[in-house]
Amino acid sequence: MRVSHCLARWGAHASGGSSVAATRAAARATTTTTVSSIAHRGRLTSTPTAGNKTVARSSSSSSSTPATPATDAEEEANKKRWQESGGGAGSSDAWRWTLNWDEILPGQVFVGSCPRSASDVDELVKGTGATAILCLQSDLCLEALQIDWRGVTGRAEELGVLHTRAAVRDFDHGDQAFMLPEAVRLLASLLELGETVYVHCTAGINRASLAVVGYLTFSKGQPLERALGKVRSKRAQANPYVDCWKTVRSKSLEGRGEEVAARAKARYLRRSSCEGLGGGGGSDSFSTTMATASAEDECEALMTDDDDDGEGRGLRDWVAAESDLLKEATGRQVECTMTLARSLKKRSERRAAAAQQEAAARVEAAEGEAAVAKRELEGARGQVAALAAALDEASAAAASAAAAAASSSSRPASSSSSSSGLSAGPSRAAGLNGNGSSSSSSSSSPKAPSSLSLVQALAEARAEADALRSVAEQVVAVAEAAASATTPAGGAK
Repeated sequence: MRVSHCLARWGAHASGGSSVAATRAAARATTTTTVSSIAHRGRLTSTPTAGNKTVARSSSSSSSTPATPATDAEEEANKKRWQESGGGAGSSDAWRWTLNWDEILPGQVFVGSCPRSASDVDELVKGTGATAILCLQSDLCLEALQIDWRGVTGRAEELGVLHTRAAVRDFDHGDQAFMLPEAVRLLASLLELGETVYVHCTAGINRASLAVVGYLTFSKGQPLERALGKVRSKRAQANPYVDCWKTVRSKSLEGRGEEVAARAKARYLRRSSCEGLGGGGGSDSFSTTMATASAEDECEALMTDDDDDGEGRGLRDWVAAESDLLKEATGRQVECTMTLARSLKKRSERRAAAAQQEAAARVEAAEGEAAVAKRELEGARGQVAALAAALDEASAAAASAAAAAASSSSRPASSSSSSSGLSAGPSRAAGLNGNGSSSSSSSSSPKAPSSLSLVQALAEARAEADALRSVAEQVVAVAEAAASATTPAGGAK
């Protein structure tokens, strides 16, 4: 295919020629063949060391001994990885699970094996500095490895680490092709949020590496060969299913040949202007733009690795146009997720602000109630003090009266009583009136209280004082409890 042939396709499209579909199909077939050859050149040519735990590039392992498979399904999966990724060399036991990872994009993306427990989450977060985890395991994987899912997700939440998941079935090419766009969108969204992402499947060999390759190609616009080389240079055991990537690319471009052709033509015209060759219509307007620094940078990019082969240039323009289209489409998909994330964040912030205002109002009201309770408590304490003083005074008076009564009852009899036998006559006579009755003056004199009645009165007063004191203590206790209950914790808003 020559440059003139590419321009002929664009001309046919512009004139509505019937050969558009045929020429576009031929170009697509050529592109597919090129992609296939790129994929073939990018395949591993040597068997990686299983579970490459000694790689110096930020690699780590939770244990030196691979874990014993939890189920037959896990053991079967290990053997399949041994055959597919390890070429059946050595022992399949070397492909058993260990916690390990490699840094693919510095400070941004790590690819590794799955955490199976909360302690694994602690270890990988400490070792990688990850602020987000992207899990690509399906339910079948969780069951086969008997993963403590609640423990893993709960620990991530406790550490403030985002935990997301795109469930992809292991060894299932169809499902991996179907879910790859979702995995790429999640990874790109997390990176857009500024997170450091730990991407894992079960062993960090297939699905996780495929997701990163998809991100580098579909989201960042890198060629497949470069993306594969990047991932495999950092993680030797990586073995993404390239056929799944090709399926996604083909379906994403299906029905968009005209748009690709227009983009490829525009790219050709820009490069022609950079070369000073004109290139037909549109070159005058483009030459004006060439004065800007951005246009100069674009020219430099367009002319990089260029050659004199017109067919090679045309093919590169077509492939680059497809990559640009995919990058733009992926960006719009990521933006869909980002709009949701931003909306959720704003709503969360609004709710947090409202909750904070409500809490501040409640604290203010509680402090007001506490102040009222404190004043009531002080008043109650004053009343209790006055009551206690009155009770003490009453007790003292009762005790004094009881002492006086006791003293009166124990006083010695009058000395005249000793001669009562001698003077009984005159005294008795003097004490009688003419009728022989007692004198009325003696009957009108008051009776002194008996010592028994005074003791009883004192006991009753003391009992009443004790009862009042008990009531006062209860009042104080209730007031103190009310003050304590309405005072905010910490004594501050």
